[in-house]
Amino acid sequence: MGKIRIERLNKELQRILNIAVTSKARDPRLTWVSITEVRVSKDMQHARVYYSYLEDSSVTPEVMQGVMTRLTGFMKRQIAAAHIMRVIPEITIVYDEVEQRAGRLDNIFQKLQNENDRDTDED
Repeated sequence: MGKIRIERLNKELQRILNIAVTSKARDPRLTWVSITEVRVSKDMQHARVYYSYLEDSSVTPEVMQGVMTRLTGFMKRQIAAAHIMRVIPEITIVYDEVEQRAGRLDNIFQKLQNENDRDTDED
């Protein structure tokens, strides 16, 4: 399977699953969930689905991971309904921590900037 075709398939699966999770699933906790990336293996037997969500005090990351894991059957049915693959891959759900890491880096950069501003004010 060509690399370009896999990339297109990843994008299409991401689009399908985003629509399915945000509008077709009936769980209100999924309102602010976003499928950030899908990676299908070269043999197209496995797919990793990366997600992020707007954190809420009522929904812990562990609870959201459980909700998303229980949603894998629904996701597989949505992929099957799209008729874009002969074999529906096994889905692994992974929480995407990129936004949290970016927020921590922003905080570190902001602190460094504040310290730098204080040092230049003292000189």
